[in-house]
Amino acid sequence: MPVRKRMFLERARIPAQAGIHKFNNFLDYSFHSPFGPPMARGGLPRVSNLVIQLAGTLGEEPIPRTTMRTTRLLPGSIYLIATAVALLLSAGAAAGPDVTVDWSVWNRLLAEHVVEGEVDYTGLGAADEFSGLIESLERTRPGPGRREQLVFYINAYNVLAAGAILRGRSPAGRWGRTRFFYLDQYPVAGRNISLNTLEKELLLPLEEPRVHFAIVCASRSCPGLRSEAYTVAGLDAQLDDNARAFLADSGKNRFDKQQRVAWLSSIFKWYREDFERAGGSVQSYLADYVTDPEVAALLREQAFDIRYLDYDWSLNGRMDSVD
Repeated sequence: MPVRKRMFLERARIPAQAGIHKFNNFLDYSFHSPFGPPMARGGLPRVSNLVIQLAGTLGEEPIPRTTMRTTRLLPGSIYLIATAVALLLSAGAAAGPDVTVDWSVWNRLLAEHVVEGEVDYTGLGAADEFSGLIESLERTRPGPGRREQLVFYINAYNVLAAGAILRGRSPAGRWGRTRFFYLDQYPVAGRNISLNTLEKELLLPLEEPRVHFAIVCASRSCPGLRSEAYTVAGLDAQLDDNARAFLADSGKNRFDKQQRVAWLSSIFKWYREDFERAGGSVQSYLADYVTDPEVAALLREQAFDIRYLDYDWSLNGRMDSVD
């Protein structure tokens, strides 16, 4: 752990763990990320850069640089900022959430604004219910069962990803992905989390590889967003349908039987271990979901040379510019 980061956490001694966790994430980003804020001479971030990054982490629009003086931070000042921000961030996590969430609003919005995976973000953003749906995630939590948790977190991820697009975020570009997945934080079930945390700490531990065909980061190479919300009763059928549709989309996965080459989505490279854990190998896993019996047989024989397609991070729908 860098000396500065350890010094902040040791001196602050803030009991509110939610605040510490979030500011800890910011420090990780600042001192480790290749996309981190520029550093002033001597290795300390300038005030303008620190405030801009804190604003992004809090989910607010960054303060224009022209409105701030650029001043070098002293160690004591950084300590005070660290303490104040951690306490501020922890305040929203104290209230206990409600028990359940009603996904009927999200179901209706999806039916109205998603057609074959293409999202009408302009229409979605014009719906008054959408902002209320995002706000409700802070007060709710999933049920105790595994299926209830899968439904809650898959739906929540897709709601928040769509909301990020409507706030002007985009996973296109390295900086865009850093902010989209790691920096922006959202109140979900009584805690502030990023999309990356939601996926890696809440969804993937449930050991359901089909979630990779369900969570949609608003990009063209993602699985298509369903025109309905996920439900406990229909979850297995929905996930199976997603897997088959994703593998049948030649723009995202294709199989050359003559050359014995499988061109797969990069999802199968990034999350290879999840599919191997469930199926023994990626090819064996895919064999259960491809619709071509000959391809399925070749996959079970591990007959394909696997290659990966470049990921298209462009928007999976329409978003009209606002003048």
